[in-house]
Amino acid sequence: MTEKFKSSAVKLYFLAGYDGDKEMRKIKTYGNVSENSSMEDIEVFKNGIAGLSDLQLLETDVIITKTI
Repeated sequence: MTEKFKSSAVKLYFLAGYDGDKEMRKIKTYGNVSENSSMEDIEVFKNGIAGLSDLQLLETDVIITKTI
C-alpha cells in the first residue's frame, strides 16, 4: 500500500486562565507545515511562537495527514 503526504499542521495549546478549578485553554493551529520539517524545526518554531505570547504554552500537537 502506498501512502502520500497530504498536509501537516502544528497545534499549540496555551493557558488562558482558570474558571474555578477548570483550566481554560486557547488553541492556535498553524497549517502548511512542510513535509520535510524535522521535529527540531518544529521545536524551534514552537519556542519562537511561545516566546512571542504572553500566555504559557502547555503542549504542542503535530498533525500529519496522509492518503492511502
